[in-house]
Amino acid sequence: MSVAVLVTIGHLALFLRSYQFEAERKYNNMDTKELSYEVIESIGVISEKNSYTKEVNIISWNGRPPVCDIRGFRVDKEGVKHPLKGISMSKADLVALKELLSHVELEV
Repeated sequence: MSVAVLVTIGHLALFLRSYQFEAERKYNNMDTKELSYEVIESIGVISEKNSYTKEVNIISWNGRPPVCDIRGFRVDKEGVKHPLKGISMSKADLVALKELLSHVELEV
């Protein structure tokens, strides 16, 4: 291999290591970031099981503009809801989803 190729490979390796370090630092900072949310409007509960619910709400996350949110929540013994995995959608996303679902035929 030529010296130029080895230097390029060396630079690429350094770049990848620094990129990985930066990604890990951002990920670790996310773990400690305080998460806040405010339910602006409750649209409905899709399902409930034990201490878990799946809900559709209009939510403001960390003081940002409200979005439509479909998410599971765990309700603890004190009645406090803790958000689980879910999806947040803009109004445009919600309109597109509604259009897509209008073409789906469900067998019940």
